[in-house]
Amino acid sequence: MSPDSSLRPGNEQTLMHFSTLLADSINHSSIIKVYLSAVHSLHIDNGFPNLLVNCLQLQCLLRGIKCVQGSNASRCLLITIELLKVIQR
Repeated sequence: MSPDSSLRPGNEQTLMHFSTLLADSINHSSIIKVYLSAVHSLHIDNGFPNLLVNCLQLQCLLRGIKCVQGSNASRCLLITIELLKVIQR
């Protein structure tokens, strides 16, 4: 892939703004991370330095989005003797 000369390097504030815009329409921070990964890949492909290094404010923002939206992860049961007996039956 050849670099696109019309692209300019991003910064942490731009990624934070992008993440908050995505949070309005997407319901989980892990999906937002997929979008950020695509931006990161485009950034690297065009010869810019790693955009996601030392982005502490962005990390805090993503954790906050996850807290506000809640987690989609299902709750796991602890493996107990009683549960093993149910599974064995």
